[in-house]
Amino acid sequence: MRRRLQTGFAVAAGALLLTVAIGFVAAASSTAFVSTGDGSWVWQSPVPQGNDITDLCHPNGQNGWAVGGGTTILQTADDGATWSGRYVATDSWLRAVEFPSADNGWIAGRYGTILHTDDGGATWRVQHTGVRLYLYDIDLVGLHNGWAVGQDGTILHTANGQNWSLQSARSGQTLHAVSFANATHGWAVGDTGTVLHTSDGHSWRRQAAPTHAVLNDVHFVSASRGWIAGDNGLILRTTNGGASWTRQRSRTSKDLYALSVGHTGGGWAVGADGTALRTANGGGTWSKVTVGTSKDLAAVCVHGGDVWVAGDDGVMRFSSDGGKHWTGEPQLSDAQLNGAAFAGPETGWAVGGDEVHGSTVLATIDGGATWLKQQPGEGGGLNAVAAADVNTAWAAGNDGIVIFTMDGGLTWTEGSSHTTLPLLGLAFFGDQQGWAVGGDSAKSPVIIHTTDGGVTWAHQTPGTAGSLAAVDFVDGQNGWAVGWHGAILHTADGGAHWQSQTSGTVQPLTAVDFFGDQNGWAVGDSGVLVHTADGGAHWQSQSTGVTFPLNAVRFVDATHGWVAGDGSQILVTSDGGAHWTAQASGASTGINGLCMLDAQHGWALGNWGTILSLQP
Repeated sequence: MRRRLQTGFAVAAGALLLTVAIGFVAAASSTAFVSTGDGSWVWQSPVPQGNDITDLCHPNGQNGWAVGGGTTILQTADDGATWSGRYVATDSWLRAVEFPSADNGWIAGRYGTILHTDDGGATWRVQHTGVRLYLYDIDLVGLHNGWAVGQDGTILHTANGQNWSLQSARSGQTLHAVSFANATHGWAVGDTGTVLHTSDGHSWRRQAAPTHAVLNDVHFVSASRGWIAGDNGLILRTTNGGASWTRQRSRTSKDLYALSVGHTGGGWAVGADGTALRTANGGGTWSKVTVGTSKDLAAVCVHGGDVWVAGDDGVMRFSSDGGKHWTGEPQLSDAQLNGAAFAGPETGWAVGGDEVHGSTVLATIDGGATWLKQQPGEGGGLNAVAAADVNTAWAAGNDGIVIFTMDGGLTWTEGSSHTTLPLLGLAFFGDQQGWAVGGDSAKSPVIIHTTDGGVTWAHQTPGTAGSLAAVDFVDGQNGWAVGWHGAILHTADGGAHWQSQTSGTVQPLTAVDFFGDQNGWAVGDSGVLVHTADGGAHWQSQSTGVTFPLNAVRFVDATHGWVAGDGSQILVTSDGGAHWTAQASGASTGINGLCMLDAQHGWALGNWGTILSLQP
């Protein structure tokens, strides 16, 4: 059974230079931060973390486990009040967790991955399975007998808790869940109404079910009594070991992904769009319960009167009174956040949004430990932000919008940009002079410039045919912009004239960062990284060892730098980019923006509100 039972950043110093490229950020709330990846980074938002949770397991009332995307393994020792991360060197998305005892646990996931711990999760070891297919669920009876099921009808069995071998499923349908009532009687369910049963723990036969829907979870409390949850609000019950199944009225048409029903008939089912159902009589009647989220819920765990639910984007909710009241860390914003800037180590802004969410501005005065919403006015989303001091900041976005604040974000005022094209990058030198760049895909580039702190803007001539994505200025005269078809533009006169430089690539470039007026780096699609040591007169390729799109680059001096992108790794160099080392970010959706204060302090920004903080 699925163990459901139980933007770049810029830092202002003394009103000097600030630059921003596209990145994604969202709001955080104060809590103990969860270490993730290889321990270099911790989650600041969402809390306790932002990867999808796919399974929960609480072997007792205090100790609990959660697993999910981005190799997420979380542990709590205080009934979920705080969570800590556990790092395992695997690239597998983890799907199911099972602890038959406090010390012994197993996790199953992608690429046929099965992990085992015998010391309460302090260390995890990979167990060989001989398959590379996705494993969706795992169930153990005692410390030796176990089964894992997954893609294309895969069923694996262990008789000693260590070695796994294939069993014949007699079905090619993907299996999503498995539940054993004892060491011999078990059931597996999956696509197109597939229900498989074994009465000896080895041979499997198909049982007839009154549906062709996808079956997502199964739970048996004895060899005769069991339940199945599936798509379109389906709940099935059997009292004769699956010889026959009857539908129960769920009162929902939402897909149900997990369920748990106890021996006394109390139970829960959860699913799409925050759906949660409760029964007190074995499913004779199900009633809807509001748990305080609209995100998909993929896991439910019950221990006495304690109920945990979890799902997409790391959402977790907990009830200590059987579902009457729920607690959990709220997400301040679900918007796509595209850029952030800090005016020193404590005060910063994050911006984003889209046509659905409108323009979003979040602010922090404690280094990102907490974020609060500000009111930027109407708009179709912001893409970049810059800051001069704790009171003065600017943001640019879609439809040519440029806004500024002079009171720390209490109020935002719209400037006159004289363009309706999307503005993607923003750079300021001091509190008066700034540049914004953007455009429309492979055509219609735009560069605008202000000399009055963003109140009015004037067009500059780009000298390129493609859209521009990012801009960086090292003083009031020298700046670079990058964009479509590997374009790199340079100005030595504050943008009065822009000249093309040869990047050596035709890949779109998405971010640029200079340290001084000689050393610069630009990144883009397909893992492209180019470097100049002479102000752009010559650009040379540097190897990152990755092929995924890179979205951000930041250097704190001529040697120490970071790049990140759509992969789950953050690359770091200490020799100016000649060699790069991968750090596991822990974020399953990738990284879109970086802010580095120095070689030991910084932030990484990702989709769905992800903010990670570098720890010294």
